[in-house]
Amino acid sequence: MNHQEGLISVAELKGNFYLAMKQYIQAIVYYKQPLELRRKLLPESHPDIGNSAIAMAYEFWKKYPKCIDYYQEAIKQYQRTLKDNHPLITQIINNLQKLKHRTKH
Repeated sequence: MNHQEGLISVAELKGNFYLAMKQYIQAIVYYKQPLELRRKLLPESHPDIGNSAIAMAYEFWKKYPKCIDYYQEAIKQYQRTLKDNHPLITQIINNLQKLKHRTKH
């Protein structure tokens, strides 16, 4: 593991910690750090740039419009290199459908 990969892992773990503590703003701050690092280090079509952890944090925070935006962004990123039936894409589409159903009621 190189230095940048270590920074990414630590930031994701911190994001997970704050999400578990229901400190959503802090979780989002830490989830955005690896995303920015990946954008600098990886080709723009790389699926790891489609990180959906930010969407998940907004979903737990019940900030559904922002959540939907981030899920849709993640799907677009994943679709650049992955097939439509890839498990990551399928999972996010399912999350979006559940979220849209939940917000209609």
